[in-house]
Amino acid sequence: MKKLLFAGLLVSTLGTGCVTFPKQAFDKQANAGIRSIAVLEVPAPPRFDVVNVGGIASGFGLLGAGVDAAEEQRKEDVFTSAVAAEREHLGRNMTGVLLRGLEKNGYRATLLGNVRPVKDDEDDQDADYTGIRTDADAILDVYFTRAGYAAPASDYLPWMMVGARLIAATNKARIFAQEYAYGSAFTPADTVETLTSDPKYHYADAEDLTAHAVEAAGALRTGAELIAERIVTALR
Repeated sequence: MKKLLFAGLLVSTLGTGCVTFPKQAFDKQANAGIRSIAVLEVPAPPRFDVVNVGGIASGFGLLGAGVDAAEEQRKEDVFTSAVAAEREHLGRNMTGVLLRGLEKNGYRATLLGNVRPVKDDEDDQDADYTGIRTDADAILDVYFTRAGYAAPASDYLPWMMVGARLIAATNKARIFAQEYAYGSAFTPADTVETLTSDPKYHYADAEDLTAHAVEAAGALRTGAELIAERIVTALR
């Protein structure tokens, strides 16, 4: 049932993004006093999703959908296991891109490891940053909400969603917020900045995806790095 609920959310997400995400552009002039940023280490996604949207969303009835969802879970587990090391490194690589980019922008960027805001899950828009202490002027929180491959029609295509927030270190006010999407499976939305993946990253079915697991995981790594670069650009 959990997989079925997730599939329903995915259908909505592919078309519109997370509609509750609070988009807020960075006002460089109003925040001229921000010279140092503490970057929270980007956590690795807990799994790589592998979802055939058309398969789960089609009208097979509850029993048929349940069988289909179980098969989707199996495919997801096989792919995630095949690229376990790559998944673990995804957040770390993204953190490195953020730190180097912010330094190039003229900020003093430091890593704040082993610290996360209090939230129900990575979709929680009411994260509590009050417990995070730093000498920096602001805190940058970047996190994956979804990562993996989706088949909106036939082929499996990369899909990734990342949230980014810049929070004032003193009063924990939000300074910047943006949701990013990477992959050809997305329909652009006004509130989401979308980056299209290279057309070469498409796989006929889950077996083809797993057979090219290293290449497919590389596409997700590229997506994470591209999103990190966009975040850095937004904070210039």
